[in-house]
Amino acid sequence: MPAIVKTFWSTFLAGFAIKAAHDIVVFIPPLLLELIIEFVESGASSSSLWKGVFFCIMLLLITSTQTLLLNQYFYKMYLVGMRMRSALTAAIYKKSLVISSYAKSNSSTGQIVNLMSVDVQRIVDTMVCQSSSFYAKKLFPFIFAFLFSRTSTWSGVLHFRFRVQCTSCGCSWDPASLQDS
Repeated sequence: MPAIVKTFWSTFLAGFAIKAAHDIVVFIPPLLLELIIEFVESGASSSSLWKGVFFCIMLLLITSTQTLLLNQYFYKMYLVGMRMRSALTAAIYKKSLVISSYAKSNSSTGQIVNLMSVDVQRIVDTMVCQSSSFYAKKLFPFIFAFLFSRTSTWSGVLHFRFRVQCTSCGCSWDPASLQDS
């Protein structure tokens, strides 16, 4: 594992920085929407129309930047994952070529193939989520402080709670119980 970290640390660090930037940019569109709503509710004159247009253009640019950052993050993490898959598969294959006959009798060809495909794929799949899980605990207090400072958030929380209840009821509902026996 230390060899993998030494080999891919720069790409992983770049992906981590991009994901951190994306998570910061996620907070900007709700603020811009709040400014747009205030602008519309204030009944601004046509001389200050440029403010509304400016807020809308900024919203477009920020959401576009957010999308680009997230796509770049996934690109970097999948790139690291594919490179790790190649390196690990090559290492396992190289090891299987020089393994002793006694060790070959203890492991079948299927086990080696399983190592080269399934187990390596599991490592690759964890790369995408790794950077998010690394700092998610540190990000939650900021998220809650930002979200719960606004009254509209409470309606979203109640809506989410209602949807969870509906989903859980829908999952436990058996349509066969409606059929006549």
